[in-house]
Amino acid sequence: LVGVYDVDAAGDLSNPRFVDSQGRTPRNFDIDPTGTFLSVANRESSQVAVFRIGEDGSLAFLATVEIGDTPFFVGTVQL
Repeated sequence: LVGVYDVDAAGDLSNPRFVDSQGRTPRNFDIDPTGTFLSVANRESSQVAVFRIGEDGSLAFLATVEIGDTPFFVGTVQL
């Protein structure tokens, strides 16, 4: 599961909710530099799940990518 929270102007968190990471054992996540996509490395299912981040902070599942044994880190590079 991936935790999602509302953040107010003071930086305080509220309204906790959880989104299925679309795999087993989410280990690490990354938000791309534009703030549009969130990627989650799911260690035990050997894949990365990609979500679109909505303007309200919601996560919409887009796809999973099989990447090999036990990923523990995911990062985004802007080219």
